[in-house]
Amino acid sequence: LDISGYGTDDGSEIWLYTCHTSDTNPAHQNQEFTYNSTSKNFVSTLSGKCVDASNYGTTDGTEVWIWDCTGVTNQQWVYNQTDYTIRGVQSGLCLDAGSAYNFPNPCSTAPQNSYPCCNTALSPQQRAADLVSRIQTSEKWGLFGNKQSAIPSLQITTYNF
Repeated sequence: LDISGYGTDDGSEIWLYTCHTSDTNPAHQNQEFTYNSTSKNFVSTLSGKCVDASNYGTTDGTEVWIWDCTGVTNQQWVYNQTDYTIRGVQSGLCLDAGSAYNFPNPCSTAPQNSYPCCNTALSPQQRAADLVSRIQTSEKWGLFGNKQSAIPSLQITTYNF
């Protein structure tokens, strides 16, 4: 786990990143956490903040970030040494790299599933050109960065890349 951009503010995102365990710079401790089995918190060495399921989320795909430690259940995690999972106390969900997350797919519903961009017989270039042509200019601006805006014209919800 890595706190994006060496963040120390509430809401700094946690994501997967190349490990840099040999980096001894104290300012680069954004991959170091301690676990308190009594309070069930993972605490960032860099910020002193807790790993937190954002907005008290209890559904698949809930974003994880750091937040001031308050003792609430969305900051409590149980590490299972038998199956090596980390589960949220509030949600019962596993802390996961995203493999089970159902990413937005415009081809899964009508009428989008009839668009050329969903036709696997076409070349990737043809499909990409069709998809991009369907995104309105005002929607394209929200696609620059890790946290993507919704694309209402394709019924794609907001997601974190």
